Amino acid sequence: NTDGTVKAEQKISSTAGGLLGPLDNTDYFGVSTAGVGDFDGDGTPDLLVGAARDDDGGTDRGAIYLLSLSTSGTVESQLKISNTSGGLGAGLDNGDYFGTWVSSLGDLDGDDLPDLVVGAPFDDDGGSDHGAAYVIGLSEPAAVSVNSTADLADLVPGDGICDTGATNSEGADECTLRAAIEETNATASIDIIDFALPLSDPGYVAGPPSYWVIAPASNLPAITDIVTIDGYTQAGSSANTVAAPGGLDTVLKVRLDGTSAVQGIGFNPGADGSVVRGLNIANFASRGISMAPGVTNVEISGNFIGTNIDGTAANSNTIGVFTNGAGLRVGSGVAADRNLISGNSDLPVRFSGVGAQGGIVQGNLLGTDVTGMSILAASNWGVMTDNGAGSLTLGVDGDGFDDAGEANIVIAGSNGSSLTGSASVIAGNHFGVGSDGATALGAVGLGIGGSGTRVGSNWDGTSDSLEANLFSGLVGAGISIAGAADDVSVLGNRFWGNGGLGIDLGGGGVTENDPNDVDTGPNGLLNFPEMTSAVSSYGSTQIDFDLDVPAGDYRVEAFVNPSGADPTGNGEGEQFVGATVVSHTGSGTESFQVTISGAPGDIISLTATEQMPGPVFGSTSEFSDVAAAVCADADSDGLCDDNEDANADADNDPATNPGPDTDGDTIPNY
Repeated sequence: NTDGTVKAEQKISSTAGGLLGPLDNTDYFGVSTAGVGDFDGDGTPDLLVGAARDDDGGTDRGAIYLLSLSTSGTVESQLKISNTSGGLGAGLDNGDYFGTWVSSLGDLDGDDLPDLVVGAPFDDDGGSDHGAAYVIGLSEPAAVSVNSTADLADLVPGDGICDTGATNSEGADECTLRAAIEETNATASIDIIDFALPLSDPGYVAGPPSYWVIAPASNLPAITDIVTIDGYTQAGSSANTVAAPGGLDTVLKVRLDGTSAVQGIGFNPGADGSVVRGLNIANFASRGISMAPGVTNVEISGNFIGTNIDGTAANSNTIGVFTNGAGLRVGSGVAADRNLISGNSDLPVRFSGVGAQGGIVQGNLLGTDVTGMSILAASNWGVMTDNGAGSLTLGVDGDGFDDAGEANIVIAGSNGSSLTGSASVIAGNHFGVGSDGATALGAVGLGIGGSGTRVGSNWDGTSDSLEANLFSGLVGAGISIAGAADDVSVLGNRFWGNGGLGIDLGGGGVTENDPNDVDTGPNGLLNFPEMTSAVSSYGSTQIDFDLDVPAGDYRVEAFVNPSGADPTGNGEGEQFVGATVVSHTGSGTESFQVTISGAPGDIISLTATEQMPGPVFGSTSEFSDVAAAVCADADSDGLCDDNEDANADADNDPATNPGPDTDGDTIPNY
């Protein structure tokens, strides 16, 4: 921040930041660090980290990690260089402490890749602990190029050559996607699958739009080694340039068609940190992309999943993206990473099982066409966490990096989005409305069954306004909080034009307040505030309200509703206009005030949310009944004070050309 305080932070460790490691006790990971520029060419600087007491090959020999970072500072992939990995030719000895210090030397050998210098201060060349420095030239990750849409297997997996034994349409040795996956699985040094499909290939569709179709006759092999499958390497492809939540201008050229298969691209253990980008994946009877238990930190970026090649029609998979593993990232705040995942019959993205923690879904169009303004055969469900999956970030993470581009549009069919896992963050998304933030597309809202979830802002001063979700045009409630869910905070969002309540605790419509708030249920069925008056004067509205809740501090948020009150008379909450924090003794009904910007006629609603030190927020109530603000009338003559003290000569000065004191408040009209 401009005052020198920390704006954002990201810790990278055994348990944070996406590091695969694994790290062991006393590895001393982080003893040295250095930036190495953009090693992987994704537009984000990368990081070199020393672990001087790593025990690969012996005791305290040391290691370094080359980390590819996301825009938020999390690890997308890693390369470890040690006595037993990464191709280090010189043998390290016990106690060398290789990695005690690290630095980037720039490009010494002119190969457009950074070169490194790494210290090993206790190296014994020439004598005990004389020390050494290693100058290391990095090699570019090896790639295989798919040059045929055929489906033959690799001739000799593990020989470092993608070759089916046949020739492609141009007479070159043929490399199919199936063969490329088999070769990558068997060859540790191959990290990239790119595409160079010729116009003469039988799978070429002249269009418009023109593209190539790869149609496997059976399931492709599961991926068991880290790999990037990059459809944008095919000539004519281009990644999206439009920031979320706008429509996409992505141009894809490679289509993976599952008409004759069941599963699309699958990742098994060993494939941690893999990436799929720039593909159209459609027509699979089950999942377009899936991660098995134990697979972590897979990235899905810039794809169309469940649609035709240009995102204008549904070509359904059953599930777009499915994971049992942790750290799945679907999209990001970077425009090029945004996915279109629509038209899938069951749901677009599902996190399932206790291993599926820490997922991130950002910047995507889920359930719309490529414009973000029309439904594209909405799935039965929206985003789902179930069977113990949790800690999902859906939308804006509020870390100060790319937050403006992290909103998703979520259009769900008959069942809505369902988050049964705990400790998730849902922020900045559009539920039921298109990319313009206003057009109602018609959908079902958000169901929450897990405790400790935040919907909207955490009011920490970073990207607070961007964290507001929009809920509009939904068939039922905006948010339904059900079951044993507790400490679900709903703050700073916008709700209007929905078929049910904005916030529904228990799913049964308005839950009336009870004396001393002793009832139990979702969010403790927290009582909502009850307004006793709302009086406007000179651009401000003073709201008096009663609150009957357990002892503690509460954040009371105020909203105005230009589109009118909910038919029930409670809420919704179309525009957030202010808040106050009140302390309640827990002794029944107590009275408070909050002042907001406003005018006579405003239709106002309130919510109450538990607030603990930090601040940390707990359960939020349903919306209060509404009240229409009335004007201040000091002399009770039926005329608003604002109108009586008219600024007749437009100079805002009552001393010039003053008029009579119409309202008797001792201030002349001016």
